[in-house]
Amino acid sequence: MLSALLIPMVPPRSRSPVSSPQLDLFGDAPTLVPKATGKPFELNDRQREAVEHVHGPMLVVAGAGTGKTTVLTQRIARLIREGHCRADEILAVTYTDNAAAELLQRVTKELGVGRTKDLKATTFHGFCYGILQRRGKAFRVIEPQDLWVYLRRRLPDLKLKYYTRAASPAQFLDSLLDFFDNCHDELKTADDYESYLAALELGKHPLPRVTRSKDADKLTPVEVLARCREIACAFRTVETMLERDGLGTFGHMLLRAMQLLRAEPKALAAERAGTRFILIDEFQDSNIAQIELAQTLAGDEGNIFAVGDPDQAIYRFRGASSAAFEEFASRFPQTKSVTLDRNQRSTSAILNCSYAVIGNNPPAVCRLGKSGQQFDRQPLTSDRDRRTRAEGKPVQPELVELVMVAGSEDEAADVGSEIERRLRQHGSASSQTPRIAVLYRQHNHRTALVRELAARGIPFRVEGLNALETAEVRDLLACLRSLHAPPDNASLFRVAALPIFKINAAEFREDLRAAGRQPDIASVLAQTPATAAVLKMVENARIEAAAANWQMAALVEIVIKRFGLDRAAPPVVAFREFVRKWAQKAITIAGDLKEFLEYMEYFPQAGGSIAFDQSITSDPADTVSLMTVHAAKGLEFDHVFVVRANANSFPTNYKEKLFEMPQAMRDPRCLAPGDGPELHKQEERRLFYVAMTRARDSLAICGRVKGKNPKPSGFVRELTESHVAHPGWRERPADAKIELAAAAEANPASGLGAWLLLPATPRALGGSLSATAIETYQLCPLKFKIQRDWNVPGEVAASLQFGAAVHQTLRDFFDAMLAARPRTREEFLRIFGQVMADTPFDDEHQRELYLRQGRAQLEQFFDVQAQAPPPAVISTEKTFEIEVEGVRIRGRIDRMDRVEGDRVAIIDYKTGAAKNEIDARTSLQLSIYAIAAREHWRVFPERLIFYNLETNEQVVGTREERELRTAKEKILDAARNIAAGHFEATPGFHCRSCGYYAMCPATEERLYSVGKVSAASLS
Repeated sequence: MLSALLIPMVPPRSRSPVSSPQLDLFGDAPTLVPKATGKPFELNDRQREAVEHVHGPMLVVAGAGTGKTTVLTQRIARLIREGHCRADEILAVTYTDNAAAELLQRVTKELGVGRTKDLKATTFHGFCYGILQRRGKAFRVIEPQDLWVYLRRRLPDLKLKYYTRAASPAQFLDSLLDFFDNCHDELKTADDYESYLAALELGKHPLPRVTRSKDADKLTPVEVLARCREIACAFRTVETMLERDGLGTFGHMLLRAMQLLRAEPKALAAERAGTRFILIDEFQDSNIAQIELAQTLAGDEGNIFAVGDPDQAIYRFRGASSAAFEEFASRFPQTKSVTLDRNQRSTSAILNCSYAVIGNNPPAVCRLGKSGQQFDRQPLTSDRDRRTRAEGKPVQPELVELVMVAGSEDEAADVGSEIERRLRQHGSASSQTPRIAVLYRQHNHRTALVRELAARGIPFRVEGLNALETAEVRDLLACLRSLHAPPDNASLFRVAALPIFKINAAEFREDLRAAGRQPDIASVLAQTPATAAVLKMVENARIEAAAANWQMAALVEIVIKRFGLDRAAPPVVAFREFVRKWAQKAITIAGDLKEFLEYMEYFPQAGGSIAFDQSITSDPADTVSLMTVHAAKGLEFDHVFVVRANANSFPTNYKEKLFEMPQAMRDPRCLAPGDGPELHKQEERRLFYVAMTRARDSLAICGRVKGKNPKPSGFVRELTESHVAHPGWRERPADAKIELAAAAEANPASGLGAWLLLPATPRALGGSLSATAIETYQLCPLKFKIQRDWNVPGEVAASLQFGAAVHQTLRDFFDAMLAARPRTREEFLRIFGQVMADTPFDDEHQRELYLRQGRAQLEQFFDVQAQAPPPAVISTEKTFEIEVEGVRIRGRIDRMDRVEGDRVAIIDYKTGAAKNEIDARTSLQLSIYAIAAREHWRVFPERLIFYNLETNEQVVGTREERELRTAKEKILDAARNIAAGHFEATPGFHCRSCGYYAMCPATEERLYSVGKVSAASLS
């Protein structure tokens, strides 16, 4: 019978660097918290049956905590000890480098160093790379993030038309690369896709989905085929580029190794000699390519021993699923099998609740070939409880706690209080500190919790900190960018705030405000001796950098020394090591500052991060672990808290792939042929099950209560509505009485945060407002403050530059019409081309895309205007300033047309995403224009129009008196909050597109110094 097993949901594709050919594909692999082994236990009957199996295929279905690592270890040791094979004839495949190292260590402990030195414990990819190396067919490995950067630099060569956008040229690069990876996971090449396309063009296959489902019906068959040709062209181009440059991806390791083994019988025979016995851990995470490789290596002997858990199949996007077990049995009809269902880790209460959750997934059924044997999901039994009963002691496990919280602060306070209680409880009863973990679905779920634990003095360690998001590394990067000529304003501003310069922030702010709109920071710094010291330091650093030939390793040390940065700070240490490795990357050419800064522009966009270890002063074993559930897989803790267990957080929302792998191209034995919201939810449920079964003694799950239903949405509600065997769970509200006297203090790292948090000047609290300014304040008050109070120029998005160019062209078009000298089509487009040529773009490819997009839109615009009666244009780009109950409002209207008499139409051009009728009815900007038309020009705004250049269509809105009153209330509300000095940041999804992201303290990883706390201090 199949055990109740764990399956976490597929995490976003990790693009973490890999240190060696023995590859760890998924960067969430745990590295800092070792597994607690507990007391040694004797092999039970089923474990012994698995260990003592020798020849032929065997499938071990091993539930959570049932001792699969012990079984693998003991089986390998027995094969060698009893002479069934030598160590060099064994291949033990795990899913990560860390797991391989742990397995090798445990076998060595059993047999001794001398008997395991030739044992191959590795990953599938690491083994395949070894095959290629041994045959002289190896390539330089390009990691996922670097492949993204490599192709981003060469986007024009991909000749994309449908799968690129001017506003974000690389928007679809992730989707294309994921598709190519999926092909490799099924051993499909660019040749295979081209053959599929040829058959598709002959009508032999149904048309695939090549865009989002909601847009699929809008495409004609001709358009679908055109997109397929673009995919085929991109696939071929990428493969050609990589082969030309001697590069290959992780997927190429399996693909090319299999191609070699199929083509060279001698190579296959040699590899088979070293893999007489194959053991595969985490078999549920294997895809078709990996199973095909294992079968090829096993040959007729078929000595494959696979261990896994269908309810822990978590990498569906890589082609893995619980169907791997049935595929194994199909390929090896003589498979013997055994189920491990005696959990050694958790209490019966935890296992009962975990089973109730995973039971909402479809049955995990596995039929084993000709034997007719079948596994079905059944509850795991607690061996801990069984042993307790055997000793004649009462079994009284703690009930699983379902904690109902109102929000993240409430949740953090409750978890902090409970951890304190656990530490006091264990401190008075034992010298051994309990192992405690807080698990979450996404890294941003930990923010309030980190602050809470720091305030309470509880030592903790965060897994997955990103050095790029710390103040220390942002300072370092700003210094490096300041050396590049000309330096950007944001970097110089950040450098000026460094403590080494001791600049008076209030005085510098006045200098910036006096410099006019869009000031040049370098010019402002040059005005006084105190601030000019920044420019002098930058120039001296440039001289040193030139002497070092601008090589990055030397540059980092120069900058750290000259600008007074902390060389030993953990994020800086990680960054220095990152730079050292970057210089050795396959895609690095010159290794100088210019190349590095370009790389760092793209690296975060590719999903890259720089992981580092948080500094702690206590023993790691005495430290609370904070990590994602993916990172916790394979670990165990005495006490586990799962936070943010409600819909939209855990489970996350489903995101459909841009285009599908054509069914006609897939291997008929494909393990994961489909996708969709329900399959996504099943994987999220398996991930939740993983989180639950990490707990040994106690488990608390926090879910937010919202709306009329008293239960959190998502899996907590499912648990409360399921039949749970006793003992099970209990429900309680969060302890709302908790109040902390002390606030958590983050380690000071940069002076910039202190600058931006200075009280606003009186001029920032008053002054005129615009619709854009009000909307900026509503989105993020701190962004408004940086613009208004500090007058710091932010990074101007390319979309805004394009928009300005189009607006300038349209103004000229209608001004010429007013002057009775209308533009010809050629003149109209030539003027746009001239304006675009004079507009600064950092990316020339993006300029070309916008030029192409703008020409197409304006050609259509001209044709529409030519076919319609000329509009009665009153004015273009007309500015105004009005007063709304004491608040001055300014603005500029793109165009105003006369309808009849004093009735007018106000037109606002939109060059970005098309606006709809709801936008036209609710826009504050159009409401302000309507108020201005009435009160400033004394005309009646009959129509308020968004003109969408993207579609060359108009959407029309109107305003009634009550709607204008609502708009005025919004204006007054914003003005009141501004006058009151409310400028708190509101971090969210919008931060990534903010021009002030790199200088905003609210988007930085907060680091805390928290040492070991005694139980007495918690009393």
